[in-house]
Amino acid sequence: MENQSVIDRTLAAFRSALPEPLTGPLLLCVSGGADSMAMLHCAVRLGIPSVAVNCNFHLRGEESDRDSRFVAAECEKTDIRLIRVDFDTAAYIRSHRVSLEMACRELRYSKFRELRRELGASRIVVAHNAGDNAETLLLNLMRGAGVKGLAAMSSDDGEILRPLLGIERSQIEAFLKAVGARYVTDSSNLFDEFSRNFIRLRVLPLLEERWPSARKSIAASIANLRRADAICADAVESALPEPGFVSLSALSSFPSPLTLLHTAFRPLGATDSQLREMLATRRTGARWRLPQGDVSLTAKGFLFTPSQAPRQEFEAEPRICSAALVDEARANNTETRAFVAGTADAFLFRNPQPGDRIDLLGGGSKPVSRVLKDAGIAAPRRETWSLLVEKATGRIVWIPGVRRSRHCLLSPATPSATIFRLKS
Repeated sequence: MENQSVIDRTLAAFRSALPEPLTGPLLLCVSGGADSMAMLHCAVRLGIPSVAVNCNFHLRGEESDRDSRFVAAECEKTDIRLIRVDFDTAAYIRSHRVSLEMACRELRYSKFRELRRELGASRIVVAHNAGDNAETLLLNLMRGAGVKGLAAMSSDDGEILRPLLGIERSQIEAFLKAVGARYVTDSSNLFDEFSRNFIRLRVLPLLEERWPSARKSIAASIANLRRADAICADAVESALPEPGFVSLSALSSFPSPLTLLHTAFRPLGATDSQLREMLATRRTGARWRLPQGDVSLTAKGFLFTPSQAPRQEFEAEPRICSAALVDEARANNTETRAFVAGTADAFLFRNPQPGDRIDLLGGGSKPVSRVLKDAGIAAPRRETWSLLVEKATGRIVWIPGVRRSRHCLLSPATPSATIFRLKS
C-alpha cells in the first residue's frame, strides 16, 4: 500500500524545484538507478511533459545492456518516450586522453545538450540527491576549491535542473517502495576505486560515526556557502563596472583586493605571481605582459590594453574532391587551414554568439568561449574572433587558428570541397 506521506513530500519537493513557466518538455536523464527512477516516476505522477534519454557507455558488459533494457521497459510502462544513446567510451578515452570519469561526463553532457536543442526542452534534468552534493563539497575541498567550488551543485543553473538535490537517498528509496517502482544497481558503485565512490563508501560513513548528522551539517554549509558566493559575486560585479579595468579606489575599499585583480585579469592570462606583483606595486607606469596584451598601472588604476592584432582575413580555394585530397586533409587539417566538404557559398564567417558550442573531433563538445579562453585568446578579442559556420545548419565548422570541428569533413564520396585558409 502506498505511503502517501512520503509520496506527497517527494512530489512537492520535485514540483517546487521546477522553473516556471516550462517552455518545453523536460529531458530526463535516466540510468535505471534509484535516483533516476524516482525522478522518472515524479515526472509521470505530476503529468509533466518529458522525454527520457538513456546512455549506454558499454563499460560493464552485459550489465550495461541490462540497464538499458530495464529503462526501455519502464519507459514503455509509463508511456514516456525514450531516446537510447550508445557510446564507444574506450575509443573516446584513447583519442582525448582523459580519465574514465571525465570521458563519461563529456560524452553524456554533450549529447544531452544536443538533444535539448533538437527537442526544445526546458531543462536537462539529472537525478543528483543531497548525498551527491555532500560528496561534491568534499571532492572540491580536496582540490583546494574556493567558495564557488565548495558551494557544490545548484538545483537549477538555467540549463541543468536537479529537482532531487534537497532529498536524501533514504527518502528516495522510501518513495520508490511506496509507489512500487523498481530500479537496478550499477555494480561499479559498490567499489571505491573512483574518488566519488571512495567518499560515498568510506569517508562519509566514517564522518557519521563521529557526527551522526554530518550530511545535514554539510547540506547547511553548502546553503551558507551558496549565499556567500552570491554576495561575493554581486560585490565583485559592483566593484568592476568596466571590463579590463580595476580602479585604485575599488582596491583600497574592497575586503579582498586580490580577488578583484584575479577576476579582472586571470581570464586574460595573468599568472598568480603577476597578480601578487600588481597588488604590491604602487609605481605608476608599471606594466605586465599578458598573452594578448598588457596591464599597466595608471594614476587611476590597473588598465588592460589588448595587443593590436591584424584583422583575420581568409581565402577560399575550390577543389574537386579525390582520394588524394582526403589524405591531404587528414594530414593537414591544421590551425591555419580547413578542408571542408561543400562549396564556399555554403559557409559564412561570423563572430561568436552566446551559447555557441563546437562539436569536437572524436566526440563531445565545448563552449566556443572556453575553447578560445583555453587557447590564450584575451577576452576582448574573443568577442570579435571569426568562426566558420555552415549556413544550412548553423553548425560551427572551424575556429580559425584554434580548432576544427567534426562537421563537414572530407570523404571519398564528397562531390566538392573547399580549402579555407587564414591569411598570414
